[in-house]
Amino acid sequence: MVFMAVIWLIQPAKNAINYYFAAMYSSTGLIVLYAWAERTGLIYKAYLFYDLQIPLCYVFAPLLYYGFSQITDLHRKPAAFFLPDFIPAIASQPIIVVNNLAKASVFAGLPEHPLARDLQAHPSFLFVHILGLGSNVYILYFLIRILITGAALLRDKEIENFRELRLLLFFISWFIVDILLMMVAHLAGMPELLYVAKFLSSSTFIAYSFYSFRYPEYTQQVVRKSRQIRYKNIQMRGLDVEELLKRLDYLMTEERIFQDPELTQVSLSAQLMVPPHTFTEILNKHLHVNFRSYLNERRVKAAERLLLERPEDSILDIAFEAGFNSKASFNDNFMKQTGQSPTEYRKRGLMGAKDGAGAVSARADQRRGP
Repeated sequence: MVFMAVIWLIQPAKNAINYYFAAMYSSTGLIVLYAWAERTGLIYKAYLFYDLQIPLCYVFAPLLYYGFSQITDLHRKPAAFFLPDFIPAIASQPIIVVNNLAKASVFAGLPEHPLARDLQAHPSFLFVHILGLGSNVYILYFLIRILITGAALLRDKEIENFRELRLLLFFISWFIVDILLMMVAHLAGMPELLYVAKFLSSSTFIAYSFYSFRYPEYTQQVVRKSRQIRYKNIQMRGLDVEELLKRLDYLMTEERIFQDPELTQVSLSAQLMVPPHTFTEILNKHLHVNFRSYLNERRVKAAERLLLERPEDSILDIAFEAGFNSKASFNDNFMKQTGQSPTEYRKRGLMGAKDGAGAVSARADQRRGP
């Protein structure tokens, strides 16, 4: 879980979903770790941390919703951080710690190999266990909200085969079953069933994590299609130029569609869901550029970066990767935008990098002295 959190944080593109999923995986990992510590009896020796999973569950629930809302909530802005959602976590933590400190003698009197029922039946921990049951209800509440918004998305008639979202909702549905099983185990006082439920819920999340890691395009497809539909819904309510420009920047920056040498104004307008003449008007009025100049500017900027990052690649390879279909067109546009040829640009850039490194080294030598 921690490994998955790190993967979300080190991705080049940073947005809300990265941070929500990273926090969600971290809190889930701690909950799984707590289940292990309880199963082995270790948590009773470090009794201050007993029932720590309760505030973690209260934190995990809204984070889960925020993350998947970036994908499934398409008819309004996705849910964002809302402090009142974390009040149960903030309030339950000191209650649990104070109760553990006050009942230190109870922990001291436990048998050598204590079981969960040794404390679950203890009257002084009744209120804390009610908080634990409430955390399951809290998770269930947010899971059902995800399921409702996801199901609404699947009813969109323009989505004939959104198998990525169907799989995501399958995991959510299975997770709901796990939580219900956990609640039954709590209410019935069946610790072994509770361990099974915790194992199943942990396995569900880990399975989803590894599937997303093994097939990263899966999550990307869900996000991409969802953004397209959200954008379509915005368009239906009237043209939003700011949202259209954000969508254009996303297509260029994240999906790098300018690398397609066959990209045309008509095909790009279709992806933006506006008529070509409207797209032309927006480019002229808001970016003060025509389509061909805008596209070539993006391609040249990408080529500038590639020329310095990959000095071993040929100029022609860089030109094709940036989206140009001929070296002549690449050279002309590069010269027009930078005032120098690609070869000169690379040579000066690499020399500047070496000179900069040498200057830094010289200053370091001067500070060290003879």
